[in-house]
Amino acid sequence: MPGRAYYSVALNAAREVADDQLTAIAHGHTAQLAATEGLTTASLDHLTAVHEHTQSAPAIASWIATSEATIHADPGGARRSARRARSALDQPGGRSAPASFHHGTAHLTATTGRVLLRVGDYSHAREVLTAALGDPRTTGRRHRILILVDLATAELHSGNPAAACSHATQAAELLHRTVYTVGTVPLVFAYFAPLPSSL
Repeated sequence: MPGRAYYSVALNAAREVADDQLTAIAHGHTAQLAATEGLTTASLDHLTAVHEHTQSAPAIASWIATSEATIHADPGGARRSARRARSALDQPGGRSAPASFHHGTAHLTATTGRVLLRVGDYSHAREVLTAALGDPRTTGRRHRILILVDLATAELHSGNPAAACSHATQAAELLHRTVYTVGTVPLVFAYFAPLPSSL
């Protein structure tokens, strides 16, 4: 609730000064918070409302599309959003975005892995996420936490519980040093999720 209140203030302020980039960023973070709470429709509504504000900022447009790809319940919609994220990154020029939004292709690789995970292609997801984890451009504890949680889930569904536990433990160790609710929630769900029937 406090997070939602802060984002609401940020969104109102961005609209007041008619700053498209700030409006898009506020909508994007609000959407991610809603998705973490399981409010998928509300989350996608925020992301849909923001498209008109991202036309002049390719990095922000890519970030918004990446968020859509990881939130979409529809596999086709998730893949279309992932393609749109990559296409936006290829657009030249535009307004420069804050450094924290310059994720680049390493982030898109991780997003592709998450989309594959959501559609049940666990073997391919494991390959893509392993590559994302080993990419030297993958910096930042928060980004690595999400990759590790997704990789743990992929390993679990691929019948490799030992590898899944190893990745989950690494994610937990990073969370111990980095407070990150968006990373904590999926780790908790992965921990309490039932094992695949084949195990």
